[in-house]
Amino acid sequence: MRKIIILALLLAGCSNNEPSDDAIKAALNKYNDDIHSGCFEFRGKLPISLDEIDQKSLIGKFLNGYAIAGLVTASPDGKNKHYELTPEGSKYYIELDALSVGLTIKKIKQGAMCLGMLEVDNITRVILSPQGNEIKAFYTYKIDNLAKWSTQPEFQRNLEIVEKLVNGQHKDELSEILYKTGDGWVVRDMRTNK
Repeated sequence: MRKIIILALLLAGCSNNEPSDDAIKAALNKYNDDIHSGCFEFRGKLPISLDEIDQKSLIGKFLNGYAIAGLVTASPDGKNKHYELTPEGSKYYIELDALSVGLTIKKIKQGAMCLGMLEVDNITRVILSPQGNEIKAFYTYKIDNLAKWSTQPEFQRNLEIVEKLVNGQHKDELSEILYKTGDGWVVRDMRTNK
């Protein structure tokens, strides 16, 4: 009788803490939605004017790409270039909360163009931490409501990061760390380490 009780206690201690694929998908999809994973932020918000240096930087590349796609207009403004939303661009433009860090830290708004919503396609593998309270989930993704402009070759040539994201659907693998809470599994937000 004592052997049966000990065996039962040992088996109870070996319970599987790994969440189901459905629980992982739900946590990842919520996180992707919360952080606007299908959106590309840029410093500042529209309308905006860029000097010659900024025109050659990443923000300039993004805005010039958006001009190619017809989402913004780009017009000379002395040595600067001025960008404004088009009616088509306003369908994809959002402003997100951000922090400006300098001598002080202040809350600001930053512009972003959204090409769709990333969703989990398949969970490809899961690595459980030895303690059983964290996992690293690897997954492929799809983009729901993919904007047609994001698939234009001339736009993608200007912004390789968008080309990689759009063309990586169903095959490129992403990963996130999730941790267990009293309410289920949550993605660890590496931006805030929470």
